[in-house]
Amino acid sequence: MVQSVCHGHAKATASRAMEVDVGKQCAAERCGQLDFLPFECDMCKKAFCLDHRTYAAHNCEKGANADCRVVVCPVCKKGVKIVPGEELRVTFGRHESTECAGKVVKAPTCPAPGCKQKLGPANKYTCKICNVDVCLQHRYEDAHDCKAAAKAPAAAPAGGGPAPRPAAPAAAAGEKKPGFLARLCACGKKPSVAE
Repeated sequence: MVQSVCHGHAKATASRAMEVDVGKQCAAERCGQLDFLPFECDMCKKAFCLDHRTYAAHNCEKGANADCRVVVCPVCKKGVKIVPGEELRVTFGRHESTECAGKVVKAPTCPAPGCKQKLGPANKYTCKICNVDVCLQHRYEDAHDCKAAAKAPAAAPAGGGPAPRPAAPAAAAGEKKPGFLARLCACGKKPSVAE
């Protein structure tokens, strides 16, 4: 009889060793749900389930002032912090009377003639010669009104490479260009066909 008691005690110890302490119970009032991936509130440091993870859902006393959401003002493009418990029109009214410049700030555009591309961080290039911001399409000196490029002679390109080839003259309306073999024969070389 003593052996069976010891054996039963060994089974209970083994089953407790097999249990894994995973997850936490939600700290929200009247919830207590066991959550295997709980959310920890960064203000009150308690664990919560998916339904009670926000400050408002678990009535966090410390999280009432931690709301840092903003709305972008359509006039001056500045962020206006939303005050908890205050109407949005009141917040905007205070912003307009104190901080707002009152005029719309437009994004800069490319100064190249005929280009209306808005310049932003992803498509803005500052010319190293004239120090003007242009779009990527007009980043070369000859593509925008670069004052330094107009003064420099167009004999050799920057970088010491070969001079650019002049553009081919436009063909007449009814004139057809000769093919490859005809041009090769005109050079005096005989075309050979590999068999």
